[in-house]
Amino acid sequence: MNKKIFILTWFFWGTTLWESGINDPDLGWHLFGGAWIEANKTVPSVDPINGLNLFWHDYHWLAQLFIYQIFKLSSYWGIKVFFGLTAGALMALIAYNVLLFVDENRNKNTYNFFFEHFLLALLFGMIYLVSSYRPNIFVLFFIAISHLLLFKEKKIRHDFIVIFILTALSVNLHVYWIFIPVLWLIYKVFREKSRRALLKFGILLLAGLLSPYGTIISAAELGDIYLINYTLLLDYLLMPAEVKNNISELTPLLKANGDVLLVGFIAVFFYLYFLLIIEWERYHHFLWSGFIGIALVLGGVKYLSLAALLLMPTLSIGLQHIKSNLSSKILDSNFCRSISFSFLFCCFAVIFAACSFPTREQTKLEISHTALGICEKLANSIKAQGGESYLIMTSFDSGGWCRWGSYLAAPKLNIKVTADGRTQWVQPANLIDSFNAYKLSEDPFQILKKFKPNFILLSMQSPIFYLLSEQETFFEKVAEDRNYLILKSNL
Repeated sequence: MNKKIFILTWFFWGTTLWESGINDPDLGWHLFGGAWIEANKTVPSVDPINGLNLFWHDYHWLAQLFIYQIFKLSSYWGIKVFFGLTAGALMALIAYNVLLFVDENRNKNTYNFFFEHFLLALLFGMIYLVSSYRPNIFVLFFIAISHLLLFKEKKIRHDFIVIFILTALSVNLHVYWIFIPVLWLIYKVFREKSRRALLKFGILLLAGLLSPYGTIISAAELGDIYLINYTLLLDYLLMPAEVKNNISELTPLLKANGDVLLVGFIAVFFYLYFLLIIEWERYHHFLWSGFIGIALVLGGVKYLSLAALLLMPTLSIGLQHIKSNLSSKILDSNFCRSISFSFLFCCFAVIFAACSFPTREQTKLEISHTALGICEKLANSIKAQGGESYLIMTSFDSGGWCRWGSYLAAPKLNIKVTADGRTQWVQPANLIDSFNAYKLSEDPFQILKKFKPNFILLSMQSPIFYLLSEQETFFEKVAEDRNYLILKSNL
């Protein structure tokens, strides 16, 4: 099969990410972050979103600015289209990388159909099932480029400089930046065992300083925090189990279900199988990369997309090993090598991508399921009354959209929420209280007295809705739509 058809096929499959709903819980506060930074010409330190947080280390700031520019040009529909095209480019790059790892076919124009597509389908599943409209996709793309630079036979000039630039950019996009230096450590330092490679690894780590938060940040009552882009990694690692247990995307793989469990299990199975058949001395660096990917997935399914890139070399070499031991009659069959069949598969990907192309009407419908609209109504009401500073009690998944909606309606008002989808540098006790209140695991009235919100945002599907909506003595209904209710607290 022609290599170009193979790569093009997976570009179109990648674009189908735009089929995912744009009502991602984090997109609201990412858009707010971009708008706030543009308006204030600086990155935030005091938290302008959450009234219970002491400060905000906005390590996504560069991505947020970029996403906000797309929003200004073409609203939410433009964001869906752009992220779909970015995912397509990512899958095309992964497909190209896979061809580099499959040594036997590197210099051929045709190759076996089944094995390469099986691998790409597995990697695509790992990315698609946890896909979201978040900055991590940009860093995943940079990690894929780093793979290409590290393994391409014909090295480009100044490849280390390019990798350093990608790392420095990633520091200001997402915490996944650290995995670019990790790849250098595994594939250069461990492989070459040279002081020069080790020195360059140290230089890549120093890229963590190349951000507005690089050296020191004043964190209100917490005092000054040094090297926050590095200490942030510890904040991820030391997250309390009670917080993780309440966030679905942080569910360990073995506790997951459905397609996520199936795809994750297949990836783990093949990795463990390849440990038995691959020559350790020759491919140990690939195995270490895969080990990190497996460890991440076992810890939380949100890391499936990152694990796909870390497992890509191991799975490529392993599948190539299996293929080399199969009967040549199977590999050389017309079915496996048919370019016409491959072309039809590519056409199918094009048709599927076209059919899943987002419409503006569908995008508006998805946005209508968020708290954006009702919080815009509340902010307009507050603005008309002449208020200045308010706190809205929100659930973990709704707070980001609520803050974004209130900002769109009244950007000068100081309206904050109590939970918004962020976990880094957030006091765990406040997150746990919020989870418990909305699930009625604890007395919500005690938590309300602790948070002292002016308003309470309730999803009509949440257990707390039925309790508080009937307490007319303490709460007054001020806004309502098909999905949410906002009560004014008189406690």
